[in-house]
Amino acid sequence: MVGIRHWSSAVAIRRTLRRNQDILLDVRRGRTNTDTQSIQNDLKMNLSGRILEEIMQDYLVWTSLGFALVIIELMTGTFYLLVIGVGALVAALTAWLGVPFIGQVATAGLVAGIGTWWVHHWHIGHRADGDQANAIDTGQAVTVASWGNQADGVLRVKYRGTEWDARIRPGDVAASAVGVGGTLHILAQDGQCWVVGSQRPAA
Repeated sequence: MVGIRHWSSAVAIRRTLRRNQDILLDVRRGRTNTDTQSIQNDLKMNLSGRILEEIMQDYLVWTSLGFALVIIELMTGTFYLLVIGVGALVAALTAWLGVPFIGQVATAGLVAGIGTWWVHHWHIGHRADGDQANAIDTGQAVTVASWGNQADGVLRVKYRGTEWDARIRPGDVAASAVGVGGTLHILAQDGQCWVVGSQRPAA
């Protein structure tokens, strides 16, 4: 089925050209040059309309929409726009194969729906993995490497051979008094910063 629609459109345009040539021959045999020129102009306009109609096919609209959504996704980082854009590109393929417009819309909706569902569950899975990783680190001992602002509880700690940004849990006076080389415990993670305290959290 690939290319059937374009092949039929090309055949239709060739037939239009052939009919135009036949009409011009008839006109030249029985009419004036002015009539011939007028009909030539009309035929050119009709042919231009056919070509413009061919250009504005559904698959081009779907393709433009799909690429626009993908470009926007690259600028915003939302996977949801990406899967909707993929749905539009799949719809462009079905339009190119000659599927009716309602089928194109259904295909785009189906692909976008499945993709959105997958992205949603993918985000949930990664969030769960992150929570599990945090649970593994919670309670682990860290060593105070240096204090940034001891009054505000901002410091650097050594953990697994690397220095990390950390901050003392508010109200933990004992942790704020620990000197360089002392031991604290991870309580939670806040972005790229560990929240630490003087006591290991209860299991």
